[in-house]
Amino acid sequence: MKASLLGRNHDAELAAFCCCPEGAPGWQQEVETFLRTAVFRRADYVVGLWDGGQLVGVSGFNPITIKGLPVASPIDLPGWDLIVIGVSLDQQQNGHGKTILAETLKIMAQTDPTRTLVSARAHRENHVSIYVCAEAGIEALPPPDGDYIRLIGGVPGTAVPNWL
Repeated sequence: MKASLLGRNHDAELAAFCCCPEGAPGWQQEVETFLRTAVFRRADYVVGLWDGGQLVGVSGFNPITIKGLPVASPIDLPGWDLIVIGVSLDQQQNGHGKTILAETLKIMAQTDPTRTLVSARAHRENHVSIYVCAEAGIEALPPPDGDYIRLIGGVPGTAVPNWL
């Protein structure tokens, strides 16, 4: 498998990746809409994960300033906002989510090593994403924000603050 930053020359592959079959369940259409919005419109950086020439996963992220951490004496820190990780429906349960997250974190560190933190949000019922993030050291911060949980962690390969 190979991961790389995607440019505009991959629009066709991304469009095909975000394409539900005709008559797909509502939740699949909702996920497709979110992926299209997050990847095509909101993400400054898009990573693609390729397996045998097939795009099997994508992620999108932006540079941000993370505010309010550490809680004891909050400061503003440069970080990344991980907007989305998506694995194609026919490739789920193959460990690709874990791989795309690991590769995305590597690309974050290579892109700007001064951004040492990564922030994400996950629906509280999305146990797979929460678990995959926790395995990578991106942990939930209490309390949940409605249906969503805020996650925070260090970017491996950078000078992660020792209080994290």
